[in-house]
Amino acid sequence: MSYLRWLHSNWYVFWESSNALKADDELLAIWYAGAENLPSLTFKELKGIKSINSLKEVMKKFFTEEEFERISERDWEELWIAVKEWIKDVKEKYREEAINHCSEKECPFWRNGKCLYDNGCLIVDVNKGNFDNIKRNFERLKK
Repeated sequence: MSYLRWLHSNWYVFWESSNALKADDELLAIWYAGAENLPSLTFKELKGIKSINSLKEVMKKFFTEEEFERISERDWEELWIAVKEWIKDVKEKYREEAINHCSEKECPFWRNGKCLYDNGCLIVDVNKGNFDNIKRNFERLKK
Protein backbone atom coordinates (compact mmCIF):
# COMPACT_ATOMS: atom_id res chain seq x y z
CA MET A 1 0.00 0.00 0.00
CA SER A 2 1.30 3.43 -0.93
CA TYR A 3 1.19 6.26 1.61
CA LEU A 4 2.91 8.92 -0.51
CA ARG A 5 3.73 8.96 -4.24
CA TRP A 6 6.12 11.08 -6.26
CA LEU A 7 3.31 12.42 -8.40
CA HIS A 8 2.09 14.57 -5.47
CA SER A 9 5.09 14.47 -3.14
CA ASN A 10 8.87 14.41 -2.98
CA TRP A 11 8.51 11.15 -1.06
CA TYR A 12 7.56 7.71 -2.29
CA VAL A 13 6.47 5.79 0.83
CA PHE A 14 4.90 2.35 0.71
CA TRP A 15 4.34 -0.77 2.79
CA GLU A 16 6.81 -3.16 1.27
CA SER A 17 5.90 -6.76 0.46
CA SER A 18 7.72 -9.15 2.75
CA ASN A 19 7.48 -12.52 4.43
CA ALA A 20 7.15 -10.90 7.85
CA LEU A 21 5.57 -13.12 10.48
CA LYS A 22 5.44 -10.48 13.20
CA ALA A 23 4.81 -6.76 13.32
CA ASP A 24 8.41 -5.82 14.13
CA ASP A 25 9.58 -7.26 10.80
CA GLU A 26 7.17 -5.36 8.55
CA LEU A 27 8.91 -2.94 6.17
CA LEU A 28 8.13 0.61 5.13
CA ALA A 29 10.02 1.91 2.07
CA ILE A 30 10.85 5.59 2.50
CA TRP A 31 12.34 7.07 -0.66
CA TYR A 32 13.07 10.72 -1.37
CA ALA A 33 13.21 12.15 -4.90
CA GLY A 34 16.78 12.59 -6.04
CA ALA A 35 18.36 10.83 -3.05
CA GLU A 36 20.95 8.13 -3.63
CA ASN A 37 19.72 5.71 -0.97
CA LEU A 38 16.30 4.11 -1.12
CA PRO A 39 15.89 2.84 2.46
CA SER A 40 13.33 0.50 3.97
CA LEU A 41 12.84 0.52 7.71
CA THR A 42 11.20 -2.03 9.94
CA PHE A 43 8.26 -1.48 12.24
CA LYS A 44 10.69 -2.13 15.11
CA GLU A 45 12.83 0.81 13.94
CA LEU A 46 9.90 3.17 13.47
CA LYS A 47 7.43 2.35 16.23
CA GLY A 48 9.31 4.32 18.90
CA ILE A 49 9.41 7.56 16.93
CA LYS A 50 7.35 10.19 18.72
CA SER A 51 8.05 13.41 16.80
CA ILE A 52 9.25 14.88 13.53
CA ASN A 53 12.63 15.57 15.15
CA SER A 54 13.12 11.94 16.19
CA LEU A 55 12.06 10.88 12.67
CA LYS A 56 14.71 13.19 11.22
CA GLU A 57 17.34 11.64 13.50
CA VAL A 58 16.45 8.12 12.34
CA MET A 59 16.40 9.15 8.67
CA LYS A 60 19.56 11.32 8.70
CA LYS A 61 21.91 8.36 8.18
CA PHE A 62 20.30 7.58 4.81
CA PHE A 63 21.08 10.95 3.23
CA THR A 64 24.14 12.94 2.33
CA GLU A 65 24.38 16.24 4.16
CA GLU A 66 23.33 18.06 1.00
CA GLU A 67 20.31 15.79 0.46
CA PHE A 68 19.24 16.13 4.08
CA GLU A 69 19.40 19.93 3.96
CA ARG A 70 17.30 19.95 0.78
CA ILE A 71 14.32 18.28 2.53
CA SER A 72 11.83 20.96 3.54
CA GLU A 73 9.89 21.12 6.79
CA ARG A 74 6.72 20.52 4.79
CA ASP A 75 8.27 17.33 3.39
CA TRP A 76 9.19 16.17 6.90
CA GLU A 77 5.66 16.86 8.15
CA GLU A 78 4.23 14.91 5.23
CA LEU A 79 6.53 11.97 5.95
CA TRP A 80 5.68 12.07 9.67
CA ILE A 81 1.96 11.79 8.87
CA ALA A 82 2.62 8.84 6.53
CA VAL A 83 4.80 7.02 9.09
CA LYS A 84 2.16 7.45 11.82
CA GLU A 85 -0.53 6.12 9.48
CA TRP A 86 1.60 3.08 8.59
CA ILE A 87 2.34 2.34 12.26
CA LYS A 88 -1.39 2.47 12.98
CA ASP A 89 -2.10 0.13 10.05
CA VAL A 90 0.54 -2.41 11.13
CA LYS A 91 -0.76 -2.42 14.71
CA GLU A 92 -4.29 -2.94 13.44
CA LYS A 93 -3.26 -5.78 11.13
CA TYR A 94 -1.48 -7.70 13.89
CA ARG A 95 -4.14 -6.94 16.49
CA GLU A 96 -6.74 -8.52 14.22
CA GLU A 97 -4.56 -11.56 13.54
CA ALA A 98 -3.90 -12.05 17.24
CA ILE A 99 -7.61 -11.96 17.93
CA ASN A 100 -8.27 -14.47 15.18
CA HIS A 101 -5.52 -16.94 16.07
CA CYS A 102 -4.95 -17.08 19.82
CA SER A 103 -7.05 -17.49 22.90
CA GLU A 104 -6.38 -18.03 26.58
CA LYS A 105 -7.92 -21.50 26.40
CA GLU A 106 -5.76 -22.80 23.55
CA CYS A 107 -2.49 -20.84 23.63
CA PRO A 108 0.38 -22.16 25.76
CA PHE A 109 2.07 -18.75 25.53
CA TRP A 110 -0.86 -16.75 26.91
CA ARG A 111 0.22 -14.41 29.71
CA ASN A 112 -1.53 -11.42 31.27
CA GLY A 113 -4.44 -11.44 28.84
CA LYS A 114 -2.51 -11.81 25.58
CA CYS A 115 -0.24 -14.07 23.55
CA LEU A 116 3.47 -13.44 24.08
CA TYR A 117 3.86 -13.22 20.28
CA ASP A 118 2.93 -9.94 18.57
CA ASN A 119 0.66 -11.57 16.04
CA GLY A 120 -0.45 -14.71 17.84
CA CYS A 121 1.28 -18.05 17.72
CA LEU A 122 -1.24 -19.89 15.52
CA ILE A 123 -1.53 -22.69 18.10
CA VAL A 124 -5.24 -22.76 17.31
CA ASP A 125 -4.47 -24.15 13.84
CA VAL A 126 -2.10 -26.70 15.34
CA ASN A 127 -4.76 -27.94 17.76
CA LYS A 128 -7.32 -28.32 14.99
CA GLY A 129 -5.12 -30.31 12.63
CA ASN A 130 -2.85 -33.31 12.71
CA PHE A 131 0.29 -31.43 13.70
CA ASP A 132 1.53 -33.44 16.67
CA ASN A 133 5.24 -32.68 16.10
CA ILE A 134 4.62 -28.94 15.88
CA LYS A 135 2.49 -29.08 19.02
CA ARG A 136 5.24 -30.97 20.89
CA ASN A 137 7.75 -28.28 19.85
CA PHE A 138 5.43 -25.59 21.21
CA GLU A 139 5.10 -27.54 24.43
CA ARG A 140 8.89 -27.68 24.76
CA LEU A 141 9.15 -23.92 24.19
CA LYS A 142 6.53 -23.32 26.84
CA LYS A 143 8.72 -24.78 29.61
